[in-house]
Amino acid sequence: MSTVEKKNESITVTVNELLQQLRDSYTTATAKLASERAELEAESQGILETANDLKQKLPAAAREAERQADKLLLAGKPEEAAAKYEKQKQAESAPGKLEDRRRAIVVRCDQIEAAREAIARRCFAEWYPKLRAALVAEQLAMCDALDAAWASIVRFSGETGTGGVGGILKASMENDLTARDHGEEKPIFQRLVEWFGGRR
Repeated sequence: MSTVEKKNESITVTVNELLQQLRDSYTTATAKLASERAELEAESQGILETANDLKQKLPAAAREAERQADKLLLAGKPEEAAAKYEKQKQAESAPGKLEDRRRAIVVRCDQIEAAREAIARRCFAEWYPKLRAALVAEQLAMCDALDAAWASIVRFSGETGTGGVGGILKASMENDLTARDHGEEKPIFQRLVEWFGGRR
C-alpha cells in the first residue's frame, strides 16, 4: 500500500490550512517570549527617558545637595550633612545602574530572539513533512487522473472502432492532456517543466 495518502479536498485549501497551522503553532509557542520582549522594550524605553532626565538634573541637584549639606555643617549637624552627601552620591550613581539594567535587557532580548528562532526552526521541521505529504498526494492524484483519462480514451476508441488509422487517436494526443507549450497555456507548461522537468 502506498505511503502517500490521496485527499479529496482541494490542494489550495489543504496548503492554506497547513500554512495557518504553522503560523498558529509558532505564535502559540512564542507568545510568552513575545510578551516578555514587549515588556522589556517598554522598560528599556522608560529607563532611557529616566536616565536622560537624571543626567540633565544631576548637576543642579548636586549643587543643591552640597548647599544643604554645608548649611547643616554650619548649623553643627555633621551627621545629617554626611547623610545628605551620601544620598547625593547614591543619586549620582543612579544613571549607571539604569544603564546596567538596559544592558541586561539587551542581553535578554538577544536571548529571546535566539529562542524564537529555535522555536521557528522546530515548528517548521515538525510541519514540513505534512505539507510535503499533501503536495505529493496531489501530484499522485494528478498522475492518476491523467492515466485514467488516457486509458478511458484508448478504451473508448477500441469500443467504438475509432482507434485505427484515421481514428480519434492522434500521435501527440497523450502528451496533449497536459498544458501545451504554446498559446495561453504556455506559462502553465513552463511552470510544470520547472517543477517536474528535472528535479530530483
